[in-house]
Amino acid sequence: DMERIAAELDERVADAERSARRDLYGRIAGPVASLLERLSDPDSRITDATLNAVRDLCDRIPDLNIWDDPAIDSLRERIAIGLATLRPDSLKASRSDRDRAAGKASSILASMAPWMKDDEAAA
Repeated sequence: DMERIAAELDERVADAERSARRDLYGRIAGPVASLLERLSDPDSRITDATLNAVRDLCDRIPDLNIWDDPAIDSLRERIAIGLATLRPDSLKASRSDRDRAAGKASSILASMAPWMKDDEAAA
């Protein structure tokens, strides 16, 4: 029954990979969701610290993408271009800049939704 053992092992490896990918997407979603929450609240201040969390995330994603997955690289690029370049002063001065940034953050989070499902939902 080596075939059965091999099949079970393959399934465990696949489960571990799905779990690791879901964890990575969760780690990416955290700072993006936090930024979106602040952007969506007109009374909330956007600070350099908030934006630095997004920038730090962009710096870490290549090391966390152990699969060299182009979808993760593309996600990183969207975050780097759409969110990591934001400046607190422009977000404070312009409601339209803030709304545009919130739309980008929301779109990024929506694109991650399929990977954020648990094993039951993904199966």
